[in-house]
Amino acid sequence: MKKKNGKFNGQVQIKLLREKGIDKSAQLLAPFSYRDKYGKLWVARKGEKINGASIPKLFWSIIGSPLTGDYREASVIHDVYCERKSRPHKRVHQVFTEMLEDLGVPFMKRVAISKAVKWFGPRWKS
Repeated sequence: MKKKNGKFNGQVQIKLLREKGIDKSAQLLAPFSYRDKYGKLWVARKGEKINGASIPKLFWSIIGSPLTGDYREASVIHDVYCERKSRPHKRVHQVFTEMLEDLGVPFMKRVAISKAVKWFGPRWKS
């Protein structure tokens, strides 16, 4: 059996928010975290706002829609750290891929999501 990269702690609990356009924003009702394979803790605090996954509507039928799917937990942590910009974007995107693997997201789907994040995801100076 393959060793997992890290471990999730808690359960994603959200309140959907009403906004203009596509309603896909939510607020965390409880803290949620992930400890990566290096022992670094990635925490999403109660009250933080997330958008699920920034997946273009065109791909929802293939990958899934925001706030759903087998990648939901990973998208919460990724959203929070993309908003905070408190850690290097390359590491934020890398740990997102590790979380997808830990969640058991199928290989081809994981590769597609990871490549999309790498190519089109947000970048910032660390």
